[in-house]
Amino acid sequence: MKTLEFETSKGRFLLVDNPLLPQAMSITTKYIKLSEITEEQASEIVDSDDEYGVIMYQNYQTASMQYFDEQITAIESLHSLLKSKGILEQKTFYNPYIFKI
Repeated sequence: MKTLEFETSKGRFLLVDNPLLPQAMSITTKYIKLSEITEEQASEIVDSDDEYGVIMYQNYQTASMQYFDEQITAIESLHSLLKSKGILEQKTFYNPYIFKI
């Protein structure tokens, strides 16, 4: 089972790849299937800034100081976070789930 632990300003999270995970977890454990994540759920994971009245999400792959970008969605921000950690969803994780720990 592949795992990756990561942290943002919103908390610590664990990405787990296991096709049997939903059946093995108790119904009280909250998890999100990465392929079914919503904008709202992604926004609860990635860093954001609304200093100028527009919500901007962090692009974790940029090296510039302008790492908050109003043109990317929360889901795109989450994908950039995972890619910055060396995770390519389609090739490395086949059935990933995210847990807040």
